Amino acid sequence: MSKSKVAKVKHGEFDPQKYSLNTNEAFLLLKERGLTKADNEQVVQRWLKQGKIEAVLVKKGVQNERGYQINEASLLEHAETQVKKRGEWKQELDEANQKIAFLEARIQELLEKETKNKEAIKSEPERTEAIAPIKVDPKKRKAPIKKVAPEVVEKT
Repeated sequence: MSKSKVAKVKHGEFDPQKYSLNTNEAFLLLKERGLTKADNEQVVQRWLKQGKIEAVLVKKGVQNERGYQINEASLLEHAETQVKKRGEWKQELDEANQKIAFLEARIQELLEKETKNKEAIKSEPERTEAIAPIKVDPKKRKAPIKKVAPEVVEKT
């Protein structure tokens, strides 16, 4: 999208059929069609400054025709794109909120499980008996078995 879609012209140098709306009329059209929730025409002025909609800026001429004259098709196209994006964002937000709710419930389950496990460990009786080490009498201890190669073993 170009930086600016606004051409500066003098009265009579633009097509009044193509550029038929001033900023207030453009805002009222958006409100009428339910394409904006704004309370004033600042949304239209912002889109003009951002180069989002096509318009001409009439500098001289009849007083009521000075200012921005906006292309209705460009205005509606941009507004409908914004509404579509808003719908997509809302859907993505709803999906993200569902995932967050699921994860919060899962975290709660795990915390409850951890609490139950800690309580179970605390309620187990402590082992008081000591495990005695195995004592090996060195006299009874057998010598380790040595492995012998098969050829060395005598036949009896």
